[in-house]
Amino acid sequence: MLVKITRYNQNDKQTLGVMQFNKYVWHTLELAWNNNEREKSCIPAGTYKVYRRYTAKYGFHFILQGVKDRSFILIHVGNIYNHTLGCILVGQKLADVNKDGYTDVIQSKEAMAEMLKVLPESFDLEIIFEPRIELN
Repeated sequence: MLVKITRYNQNDKQTLGVMQFNKYVWHTLELAWNNNEREKSCIPAGTYKVYRRYTAKYGFHFILQGVKDRSFILIHVGNIYNHTLGCILVGQKLADVNKDGYTDVIQSKEAMAEMLKVLPESFDLEIIFEPRIELN
């Protein structure tokens, strides 16, 4: 089972993308590329094994395995780049929630709830970067 994140926009703070599985599409928000530095960078493009898990802090979410020189990379609920320390945030829509000039993901809890319903317990995640014009 393959799920795909296509990153399409990066700036000095963050990386935007879309996650696709069959007919389902969710927006993603990650940190900007900073040489794969722990807690300061998005992870390298590539294919990773992903598993569903539960913690008291994040509830049900997903964890990536096999990220070179990194661990505990999660797909979890959040809205702005400050909510991630190298993880992947998901949402159903985009907006500048905190009016700082950076696009945020919104309806994150709804996106995660949908993901937990439709994605299997484990899957492969392919991450690529394909620059395009962002349409809001």
